[in-house]
Amino acid sequence: MEIIGNEMPGEGVYVIEHYADDIVTSSGGQEFHLPAVAVTPRFIKKRKSVPVRRYNVAIRDDSTCQYCNSKLPLKKTTIDHIIPRSSFDKKEDAHTWDNVVIACSKCNTKKGSKTLEQAGMRLLKKPIEPNPNNFISFMSLDIPEEWRTYVRS
Repeated sequence: MEIIGNEMPGEGVYVIEHYADDIVTSSGGQEFHLPAVAVTPRFIKKRKSVPVRRYNVAIRDDSTCQYCNSKLPLKKTTIDHIIPRSSFDKKEDAHTWDNVVIACSKCNTKKGSKTLEQAGMRLLKKPIEPNPNNFISFMSLDIPEEWRTYVRS
């Protein structure tokens, strides 16, 4: 494979694409284009799992309430624990991919600390743990133009 671009000195990283409009200026006044795509001959260990965080759950659930199907801005999303945290001895045991979904405030308040059956609610789809190797495919965000040649959709 021929690598086209500039090597970042001492890093073993080759920049093959830059963002067209993103430039940073050093304290000495020198301008640099920000790298958009880079390669390295070094092995980079892949993640074994995607962390269970609100942002990642929102990506998986397409920022959509899993009870009423309302599309939500990221700042308005809440995490609902399907089996309430109060049912667990250790609260962290409740915070798993198969037990959390995105919910709007109204639905999350309605369900409260009840089970789905007790609240008379149903999920739109069963929550799953995303594959860390293709997690970006869950994203509905537009990828930068500079990445398009390199990212599989």
